[in-house]
Amino acid sequence: MKLHMQYDIYKVLYAGAESWRNWGNSHMEHQKDRSRKPAAIYGGILAAAGFFMMLAAAARGDGTLTLWETGFNSLLVVLGLAAIFCPSARLTEESMPEAWVRENRIVAWLGGIFFAVGLPFCVGAGLFLGGDAEGRAVCGAFVLLCAAGIWMELAYRNRGIAAYGNGNVTAVTSFGRCRTFSYQEIREVSFSLSGSFCARNAEKKALFRFENNMDGAEELIGWLICHGIKVTMPKTEKNAENTGKESAKQTREPEEEEHIPLQKYIGAVRIGTVIAAFLAIAGSSIPLFFPEVLGLKKSVLIMAFSPLLLYLCYVLFPGLVAAEKPEQAGKQWKEKHICIPGWIPCLLGLWNLEVFRQYERVVLRVVDSGKSAGLYLIVMAVLIGLVVWRTPKKLRKSGLVCLVLFAMCISWGIAYGTNLALCGKPEHVEAQITGADRREEDGETDCYLTVKIDSQTQTELYVSEDMYAAYEAGDPLTLCLRSNGFGIRMADLHLSEEE
Repeated sequence: MKLHMQYDIYKVLYAGAESWRNWGNSHMEHQKDRSRKPAAIYGGILAAAGFFMMLAAAARGDGTLTLWETGFNSLLVVLGLAAIFCPSARLTEESMPEAWVRENRIVAWLGGIFFAVGLPFCVGAGLFLGGDAEGRAVCGAFVLLCAAGIWMELAYRNRGIAAYGNGNVTAVTSFGRCRTFSYQEIREVSFSLSGSFCARNAEKKALFRFENNMDGAEELIGWLICHGIKVTMPKTEKNAENTGKESAKQTREPEEEEHIPLQKYIGAVRIGTVIAAFLAIAGSSIPLFFPEVLGLKKSVLIMAFSPLLLYLCYVLFPGLVAAEKPEQAGKQWKEKHICIPGWIPCLLGLWNLEVFRQYERVVLRVVDSGKSAGLYLIVMAVLIGLVVWRTPKKLRKSGLVCLVLFAMCISWGIAYGTNLALCGKPEHVEAQITGADRREEDGETDCYLTVKIDSQTQTELYVSEDMYAAYEAGDPLTLCLRSNGFGIRMADLHLSEEE
């Protein structure tokens, strides 16, 4: 299909028969009346969960709340109230739009799924994991999931672009903010391979964006074309084969796609990326099964830092290595890019997080959890900031979400490995045991001892049955305590003498 034929199709979609127009008006009337109930309901549930968790925390012990409990529960309440009172979109024009772009229903469904998955885990983590570093990280991750679900519901309700017969265009954000432009302010509308259109003015400033998979996108494109606005259309392989040099020039991919740094070395980058992915997966799992061969510290460091190999592929080769393939990507894109689906780093990151959760539970406990959480947040902020900065704007969609989740997960292991790497030799001190507990977990009985480190610090350690029996018999126990330059201590009751 030639370029001018594409333009004609969009024109027809906008200026078709009267019957189509009547259908379109009724369709847009339906679109206009989207309910604000889902977002408000989710917000009410989240706010109620925050109040409930605050009351549950206050009911324990002496009735006082820690700073962590107060801050976390208050955050849930604030997010919930924000969702309830977020305004609905109010269009400035009274007439019915001639074209109206809105989010499709799948966004609302995904938002509901994210919220339904995130809320129970968020509440469970807040109630049972407590305010240690592990609990805070897990709670934060599921709060973000709940917030993402609410944002999707708000986007479905509010986000859209309405074009009117008088030449005005009103763009509405997910949070109900409206901005109106005249079609004369729009100099061009460009298309990116991520599947989004961006309208810019004469100064190249972005006025509004919309995706080609949104409801009514084709009608809006037709409206823009009929008003004399230059629209860069998506390139297809058929265009490249059937059009001459002039049309090929008009439909070529955006210039930034043609001049990506190191693109001429795509073969070497592809081989290196495959090797890095293999080493990241192997390094995150193999040392787990050979701790006696490698030793504790080497095993931890390999598992902690090996996922960085895959992470660096995305950061060092932005545009070449992607976690998401654009909808309009053809043969040419596949030849010049490397796509590692986002679910691969997601699964690797979640596996890595679970490994180090178990390491901290049963192998080497971080005593100063507050300081360790600070280090984790610093590492996470750096990794997320780098991947967001280096990911091209046209690929900042679901692929970026996967990479951010990947960075959040591996940051935990990196912080844990850094703590251990900087620790000195263990000091052996007589353990002051203040409590003991047996718990049924997954059909097995786990034993824990509560050990007092100093006058202000005590921690709970996982121990073997023999160690627990020795405690019951009144035998003395020796605590192995390591510390590093950050003032973070790591403790265990049964470390080997290998180091």
